[in-house]
Amino acid sequence: MRFNTIYLTAVSLCCGGAFAGQVPIIEGVLGGVPSTPPLTFKHASTSATTPGKLRLVENSGICETTPGVFQASGYGDLTSTESIWFWFFAARKNPDTAPLALWFNGGPGSSSMIGLFQEHGPCRITNDSTSVTLNPFSWNNKANVLYIDQPVGVGFSHGDLKVGTSQQAASDIWTFMQMFLSDSRFSKYQANNLAIWTESYGGHYGPTFASFFLSQNAAIDAGTVSGLKLNLKVLGVGDGLTDPLTQYPGYISYAASNPYHALVSTSAISKANTSWSSSTGCKSQITSCNNGGSNSVCSKAQSFCNNNILSPLAGNFDVYYVPTRNPDPYPPDLTNYLASIASKIGAEATWEETNENVYSNFAATGKNSRPDLETVINAGVRTIVYDGDADYILNFNGVEAMVNALDTQFTTLFKQQQFQTYTVAGQTAGQFKNAGLFSYVRIFGAGHEVPAYKFGTLAYGQAAAQIHTRSYVASVPSLLAHPTRSGPSSLSPASSPGLLLTSRRNSNTFKTSSLIAFWHFNTTVSQTAWTTSFPFDPAHPAGYRSLDLLLHEETLRIASNQGASFDTLRRLTAAVIDCQRSISHTRDLLASAERQLRYLHDQADRVRDLQDCLATLSRRIDNLAFTTSLSPAILSGLHARLDDILSSPLFSRSSTPDSLPDLEPSD
Repeated sequence: MRFNTIYLTAVSLCCGGAFAGQVPIIEGVLGGVPSTPPLTFKHASTSATTPGKLRLVENSGICETTPGVFQASGYGDLTSTESIWFWFFAARKNPDTAPLALWFNGGPGSSSMIGLFQEHGPCRITNDSTSVTLNPFSWNNKANVLYIDQPVGVGFSHGDLKVGTSQQAASDIWTFMQMFLSDSRFSKYQANNLAIWTESYGGHYGPTFASFFLSQNAAIDAGTVSGLKLNLKVLGVGDGLTDPLTQYPGYISYAASNPYHALVSTSAISKANTSWSSSTGCKSQITSCNNGGSNSVCSKAQSFCNNNILSPLAGNFDVYYVPTRNPDPYPPDLTNYLASIASKIGAEATWEETNENVYSNFAATGKNSRPDLETVINAGVRTIVYDGDADYILNFNGVEAMVNALDTQFTTLFKQQQFQTYTVAGQTAGQFKNAGLFSYVRIFGAGHEVPAYKFGTLAYGQAAAQIHTRSYVASVPSLLAHPTRSGPSSLSPASSPGLLLTSRRNSNTFKTSSLIAFWHFNTTVSQTAWTTSFPFDPAHPAGYRSLDLLLHEETLRIASNQGASFDTLRRLTAAVIDCQRSISHTRDLLASAERQLRYLHDQADRVRDLQDCLATLSRRIDNLAFTTSLSPAILSGLHARLDDILSSPLFSRSSTPDSLPDLEPSD
């Protein structure tokens, strides 16, 4: 057995909303392996199966309400006791020639209805979980999309729970696709380009399924297998677990330094580092498991790593979206809504977000899926890996480590590339690298379910929709919009101050090496890591920009414009640090304001002019935090110190502006 790492906590139930998607505690171990056997059958309200055929409801009128767009939902009966649930939506434009995209959520054991209703389907669940609204950035704008609950027992699927590995699941999906494409209602898609899209534990599913499809196609060509070849052209994996040994250290680095805030104390980081690297630590135990270790060896490794690294490093923040405290009720729960429509769409089983019995079956096995991913890339399948930078449970540090460890025909070229700006509708939305047929994208402001989030003035899911749409174009370099500039390979707060910031009054980058070094030293030693590297934006899910970062930037701007000395900058820094100590007491208040603000952002989708109102509200929240959480004495002291510095000869009236820069950020 190989180490499953994050069926553990990270991926075990990571694909759902915050409440229902919380990681299970099994026999006292977060994401542990149960000692008692799981259930072996999931019952349904009917047993009228038709092995080898589809049973479905056409055009139910649920979710997709675009006129003339075909949809169908129902079951593909693998056997008389194994039924796979699916929901198909034809492309809104040119469905006969559009690609056929398969979507799988992760878990293992999580339903793909999560992706449909919370992420990128034709409709989105409302915040009160009672209804849905049409999604203008649905992935069926470009492709025919087939959402599949797998393996048997997941979501609305039902029957014998036999599957416990990704390879077994791949075989069932191959069988289902043979059935689906042989059906007269869908046979016209047999020659269309096929794409596999997945997330989370889909970092295992996607590469394994794709590799299996390719091997089956080769067997058909060789005459050893009969069936329909699947015209696989694209593989997309979002926030995925692929190679646990490579990805696990990402928890430590992300908890210490990410674009939002440190998740835990430096002492907790130090303890986790020891737990990882000691002779009997997590790394050693994973390695022993991967080198042919028994189930007990792997279970011990799983429990040790979760108890000592993954779980404690999350702190009190939501593991799926770290700008908020745990638990975060977004994305909204689907359970009651799906129960209300089940009879209309032909569903026969009680829906559950994640089936713990399926999870338990997988928890006894494991696999490093990086070799499968390498096989798929080398076979010429266009491959896109993307990750939301606000996700802890499968964070970009771990995913980028996995990407950098890939050994493919594009590896050398990929490592030579610099990150470029990912632009959507003229707005910076992340960073990306392209090399041959492989692309990696880091999406700003997105949590674990990337399409469920928005950034800046973009709409929910708009940044992810562009990745999906452009994956089907003729050349990969056009996949991620036109690059506008090169960027650093990391956006960690410790590396950004002094390197990327420019003056508000001119475009001269602050380059004095000694001052840059001082800022690096101060940021590291005093542990005042600035909590975001993004421009202020009232529509950002985090909802506010930290005052410490504002003051930090203003200090740099003053120094850059006026040619401040090292000593002057140090005095300014001391003033900022003093303010930082008071700001730390406002975190809970700001987190609460953040959640309230994001709720208001959701309403902007329904009210035409609410965006301007929200921008005003955001500034008022900043001002409220500034005035209510920081004592007048602290504010007066800060301004007094700045006045002292500005009155020095270095800042004589002849060389300084009449007033300090406005500390309130502009839009």
